[in-house]
Amino acid sequence: RPLPMWDEAAPAILQVDPDGLGSNLSDIEVPIWGWGDQVVSLSSNAPTFGPTASLGKAYSVPSVPGLWVVPGALTAAAQVSLARLCLAEFTQVPPNKSNLSNLAVRSGSTPPPPSVIPFLFAQQSFEPSQDINLPEAEAELESLRWVTLGYHYDWTHRRYDQNDHTPMPPAIANLARAFASVVGHSSYIAEAAIVNFYKSDSMLCGHNDDVELAQRKPIISVSLGCDCIFLVGPSRDVEPVALRLQSGDIMVMSGKSRSF
Repeated sequence: RPLPMWDEAAPAILQVDPDGLGSNLSDIEVPIWGWGDQVVSLSSNAPTFGPTASLGKAYSVPSVPGLWVVPGALTAAAQVSLARLCLAEFTQVPPNKSNLSNLAVRSGSTPPPPSVIPFLFAQQSFEPSQDINLPEAEAELESLRWVTLGYHYDWTHRRYDQNDHTPMPPAIANLARAFASVVGHSSYIAEAAIVNFYKSDSMLCGHNDDVELAQRKPIISVSLGCDCIFLVGPSRDVEPVALRLQSGDIMVMSGKSRSF
C-alpha cells in the first residue's frame, strides 16, 4: 500500500506485502529460509541454514521488469545468525577485504593487520570476547563500511580482478542460488559478494551494477537490520520506484532491471 511521502518531491513508497498488492504487484510462492531445526533437508547431513517447510511470496513489480522482492524471506533466527556471520566471520581480514584493510594497505601496512571486530561477536550471545581491547574494537566497528567476499571488488577502478579472490562462504552461495532459481537461474553460482554496513542515517548514491562480467545473471540483495527505502529506475531523469525493504527481505534484480 502507498505510504506517506517523506517529502513532496519523493515518489510514493510501495510496502511489499499481501495487503498492498492491488494491481501493482504479482506473486509466486517460494520457501522461507531458516536456521537450525526448522530447516528441511533431503540428506542425512542436514545443513544449519536452508529452506523450511513454510512458504512465502515473491512479488514482482511490473514497472521494473525482472525485479522481485520476497518479504520475510528469512526467519528471525536466520536473520540473527546471518547477521552474526557478517560481523563475526566475514569481517575477518585477511582473508576477506574491507574498507579498513584498504586504508591500512594505503598507509603502508602490507599485509593489513587482522581485524579485531570478530572478537566483538565471538560468542553466540553477541557478547564480546574477554581477550580484546574493547575501545579499539568498537572504534574499528564504527568505521566499518563494507566487506568483500569471493572475487574482491576494486572500488577505485570499478572492476573485479580475476587474480584477487577468496572462497565464497557456503551460506551466502547457497542462499543466492536458491533465490536466483526463483527467476529461472537454477544453475546460478555466486562468485562475489559485498556486505555493506549502514548507519541509521546512511544512504548509498544512485549507481548501476554494470561491472560484472555476467550481466545476464541476477543480483541477490539481502536486507538485515533497520528498514530502508530502495529507489530504482532506468535513469536519473525518470521518477524512481520506491520500495520499503525490511529485515529479512530478499530482492532479486534480473532481466531488464539489471540495467536500471
